[in-house]
Amino acid sequence: MKLFFLLFIYCSLSCASDIVIIQSVFDNLVLDVNHGVAEGKRVVLWDKGDAKWQRWIIDKDLAFSQKPTRFQSLDQDGGRIKGLDEDVPTATLQVWGFHGGRNQNWYFQNVSDGIYLLVNEHTKRCAFNHGRANQLLTKPCNSGDPRFQWRVEILTEPKETLQEHWWEHDQNVSRVFLDNDVAIYFNNEMPRSITWMNKFTGDVWRYTKQSYGNFGPNGLLFGIFHQGKYEGAHSGYFHNAKHGNRNTFDIGQSGSWEKAEVGIIDTIVHEIAYVVENTFRGFEGSPARGIWETYKWSDIFKYDVYKGIGMHEEADRIFKLNIDKTDNFPNPRVNWFRDWWMPIYSNHGETQVLVRFHEMLTQHFPKKGFEYQGRMNMGEFVHFWSGAARSNLKSTAQKAFQWTDQFETEFNDARAKFPGIIY
Repeated sequence: MKLFFLLFIYCSLSCASDIVIIQSVFDNLVLDVNHGVAEGKRVVLWDKGDAKWQRWIIDKDLAFSQKPTRFQSLDQDGGRIKGLDEDVPTATLQVWGFHGGRNQNWYFQNVSDGIYLLVNEHTKRCAFNHGRANQLLTKPCNSGDPRFQWRVEILTEPKETLQEHWWEHDQNVSRVFLDNDVAIYFNNEMPRSITWMNKFTGDVWRYTKQSYGNFGPNGLLFGIFHQGKYEGAHSGYFHNAKHGNRNTFDIGQSGSWEKAEVGIIDTIVHEIAYVVENTFRGFEGSPARGIWETYKWSDIFKYDVYKGIGMHEEADRIFKLNIDKTDNFPNPRVNWFRDWWMPIYSNHGETQVLVRFHEMLTQHFPKKGFEYQGRMNMGEFVHFWSGAARSNLKSTAQKAFQWTDQFETEFNDARAKFPGIIY
């Protein structure tokens, strides 16, 4: 039953859906959940910003076809999944946990190009702008009154150009490739004859979704490539408005992009590993980041991905690159790959044990709404991985991490704190 509930949450965040902002034609204010997303919180109008409580997850194919659908708030506070709800007796808008009622279903009715009425399925009344900071009302529809008229900004649509607005990035990049899985963008300096990243990125992302499930409202991955700008790479996630609520990686270099050099393909897969780590099943954050830091998870992820997409030479390269490598966390001279990842991966299900670890987090680690709360300690880390492996990994951890009295205490505490993790 718990797994079914988690899959329901995940589907609500990713099945044929997009993130939108709904803006009034009358005064350009946007739908906003007042003071936190909890049942009964008022839906008001406020200045447009980057807040999650101004964003709604909808099935746009249904909504724009006048077929009623739910408008789920991107922000959640735990409990039932919440969305736009008409309180029928008072004709006011609020957020409420979804219960299947028709008063929670909405659709857009076209008025003119890009302007819509927002119609409730149950009452057939329309959302009405009742003024700044006031609770929205529903009234009999009047398509000629701008207080009933709304514009809809679709944030996750793969637009032909994207204006970067994060950190020092300020370029306008152009879409050069699009399929059902990836959207690839180049800056002006990138030669359009270079296409190898289209298939490579798509293959990696398709394998990732096949293994781990979908990510974000529409399952798209946005890849941005820069020639001669912004040396390095980073990722962004659909939870965050900084990258337009898109799962994104952004890579720049001064060198040539002509060939799929190992450093570049590894970077692409590394950034996709971050997307998995931070958005699995729609949950935000990485409880294990404090343990494996910025790149240890991506080592085993890359090895598995290259195997999974049939690039066995690259998988062998990752194996050889890491098998004798040591790091100084959580203790000096720790060989993560040889002593931790490979025993777990080889003996406990390969790809599936990696997936099960993230499933364990969604099922058991503390969270508020869809956001993880805090970071795990080493004892919790081993306990959760034991649940994923369906076997007590304490002896593996003792060898890999130079087990300490503190780790022992944390491990015993974790078993008491999370008794639902069984192995």
